[in-house]
Amino acid sequence: MAVVRVRRLALQAGPATTSVRIRRVAIVGTATSAPAVRIRRVEMSGTAPAAVVVRMRRMEILGTEAIVLLPLTDVLAEPGDRVLFIANVDVGGPVTSYDWRVVSSDIPVELVIEGDRASFIAPSSMPPNSVHTTIGVIARNTGSVSAEQTAITTTLPQIRWTRVPDGSWVGATRPKNPGPG
Repeated sequence: MAVVRVRRLALQAGPATTSVRIRRVAIVGTATSAPAVRIRRVEMSGTAPAAVVVRMRRMEILGTEAIVLLPLTDVLAEPGDRVLFIANVDVGGPVTSYDWRVVSSDIPVELVIEGDRASFIAPSSMPPNSVHTTIGVIARNTGSVSAEQTAITTTLPQIRWTRVPDGSWVGATRPKNPGPG
């Protein structure tokens, strides 16, 4: 939606014809990432209601380019894995800030945010249930906000469990690189 302001309007009447001249028009966008458009001078002439000629003499587009983030990639993780997401801008830099959030999660996770990166430790669950965590990010620059990009992390159920001295069970993580032997 745009707001149109007519700054100056002149009517000229003659025998059976009326011409309208609009000298200055301002169109201001209302969307978050829409640039403001100002048309400084427009002339419309012709006989009403028939042929109308519109001449645009001068126009300026002001504002910042909309930001477009590349999609995040869905992840399949094991319990205890560090899951890392990196936001990449396709169009509209430079970015002044990133807003990361946990959109939803079957088990609460703590999101660690470092600028264009966010990570968390994949939680564990009892078989046969996987844990689904959805992460979202929005990028901002001066005057523009991107659409939110999201990714789903599916964490496989915990297969190995260990009994601890107090008698409770905790998920055992296996070494990532057990080494030779």
